[in-house]
Amino acid sequence: MHAESYVDIYLGGRCTSFTAEIGVDDEVGPSGSVEFEVSADGVSRYVSPTLTGDDDAVPIAVDVAGAKVLRLKVAVGANGNAHDHADWAAATVHCGS
Repeated sequence: MHAESYVDIYLGGRCTSFTAEIGVDDEVGPSGSVEFEVSADGVSRYVSPTLTGDDDAVPIAVDVAGAKVLRLKVAVGANGNAHDHADWAAATVHCGS
C-alpha cells in the first residue's frame, strides 16, 4: 500500500485475530517512513511506531474478536509520502469455522 491509504475487510463478527509482518519496502531505504494502524469497527487496536525502509519487518498480532469490519491503514511518516511503500506481509485473518 502507498501512504496515505486504507483497506476495509468485512469480517462479519466471525474472526478472532489478524496477524502480519509489517514494514516498508527495502527498495526505498531510509527515504520511506510510515505508520501502520489496525482498527476494528472504528476502534484503533494497534498503531506502529514510524517505520522506515531501513527497519526490519515487525510481526504483529491484533485481537479483532467479534469485529464486523477490519481496517488496515497506512499513514504518512515524517518526510512526506514520495517513497512510502508499505507492506503487510503474510497478512492473515484468523476465523472460526
